[in-house]
Amino acid sequence: MADSITEPFYVWSVGGLLLMANHGWEAATGIPRASSLGKSCSAIFPTLMAKRFLEVNRLVIEKGVPVREEEFVDKPEGRVLYLTLKFPIRDKSGRIMAVGGISLSKRA
Repeated sequence: MADSITEPFYVWSVGGLLLMANHGWEAATGIPRASSLGKSCSAIFPTLMAKRFLEVNRLVIEKGVPVREEEFVDKPEGRVLYLTLKFPIRDKSGRIMAVGGISLSKRA
């Protein structure tokens, strides 16, 4: 189902591990998801990018509500800005177990 979404869609554990990513995520990052699943954000991305992604994830976990923020991906052709909506994913007891997200490119 997630691969029917063309924009990057992904899920991170509260511990910062990539649990799921769609084809849009691969296209946006240039990184194969098969080699990224189960890895930490800092093991996948350069330091500055990973720091920003984790800051926004932490905000979602602390607030417990969806958060809209700008994030970026640095690629060989330049920086791409994204408007990102991240949201808490809860277990049956209401505890946040992951952070989901979808990112829309701000390119004209």
